[in-house]
Amino acid sequence: MAGNLKDRLRRIHDAKNHGGKPPEALPKEPAGKEAQGVLPGWEEAGFQTLRRKMSLPAPADLPQSLSAAASIVVPDINRIAIRRGSLPEITDLLFFDLETTGLSGGAGTLAFLAAFGRFVPTSGRGGFELHITQYLLLDFPGEKHFLNAVTAEFEKPHPTLVTYNGKCFDWQILRNRCIVINRAEPPPCDHADLLYPARRLWKRVASNCSQGTIETEVLGIDRSGDTPGYMAPQIWLDFLNNGRPDALLGICDHNKRDIAGLAAVFASMADLAMRLFAGTPAKHIFDTEKLALHWRDFARRFQNEPLYAGQMPALEKAGSVLLRLAAGEKHHSKAAFFYALDQMQCGDHDDGKKRMLEIAASCGGWGAAAFRALAIDSEKHRRDIPAALDFAKKGLAAAAGGVLQEDFQRRVRRLEEKLGTLL
Repeated sequence: MAGNLKDRLRRIHDAKNHGGKPPEALPKEPAGKEAQGVLPGWEEAGFQTLRRKMSLPAPADLPQSLSAAASIVVPDINRIAIRRGSLPEITDLLFFDLETTGLSGGAGTLAFLAAFGRFVPTSGRGGFELHITQYLLLDFPGEKHFLNAVTAEFEKPHPTLVTYNGKCFDWQILRNRCIVINRAEPPPCDHADLLYPARRLWKRVASNCSQGTIETEVLGIDRSGDTPGYMAPQIWLDFLNNGRPDALLGICDHNKRDIAGLAAVFASMADLAMRLFAGTPAKHIFDTEKLALHWRDFARRFQNEPLYAGQMPALEKAGSVLLRLAAGEKHHSKAAFFYALDQMQCGDHDDGKKRMLEIAASCGGWGAAAFRALAIDSEKHRRDIPAALDFAKKGLAAAAGGVLQEDFQRRVRRLEEKLGTLL
């Protein structure tokens, strides 16, 4: 690879501003000025490392603080909150995204562009701005300085790192390069990866779960004119060879838009949690059934967690409303089964049993499970052994060849013996 990139930047700068005179005949300029001549708005942040800062409006649906329900919609927030003893503040969030020389995450892949975003309160206006900082590596020899500048962003108090597939990609790339180049791992921090809750919310309502697709198809964000991220490796390598910055600036803008989009995805999740908790309509479409079932599981698993003790009754109520919506208006069979089961066990038993009978009679995928629930209810709670045996036999017929077949066979034998001793 010919020459040092700073020399190439100088040649480009001099050709542009000094009529093509050779750089040897011109006075030397500081690297920061060279960078600003070719990459406007950037400043030196280390050897062959540039930095730029900018501010954008925060997403319109960003709440002032995270609700307890945010721990349900974004499970990593729950893990972080339990460890800390409190929910993270909006200003704790540190959005993070890398552009790299490869998409596989192998040992030879390095990061050449990093972006961070933080919500900063606007003075006197009661809202937030999104402050974005980017770091750009100009050439391979500057990687150590680039990594030092990037990892310094993690050293501020209590950062809650927010990424999209960052646990498997961005953080691993950064960690690997820090170990190889600096012989040390980056500073530890709490990490909330939005890919997993995004799959729960939108896998069945969007064409795929890439961040860009969620932004455009769910949130309605316009990303037209964006340089595709898959082009980043070749664009940076081309820049090293020819020094022309136009395409590289396009990738820098793509990286900035990724941070803004990541902040918007998080804001939409936090807003959805707050709206469901408050019983108000959601702003964006989501998979009602998957979230309802996850919400139900959360309420059962963490009902004794001190962090949520005061809000758990309201959380359970909101989850029940969501489950009823998925079971009724949305006609999801799995949600219908668990809503009926909950009604039978701790709600309106008659309504729950009526719903469970309808599921059993439908001969659908949850029919056998419905007969099993009815058999258990009749035996354990109603003390009606003949009815329990009848439901078990019907369930055995419905479960033929299925996973519940052996369960029903044992249940029928046991109930027949139990009924025999009663007669």
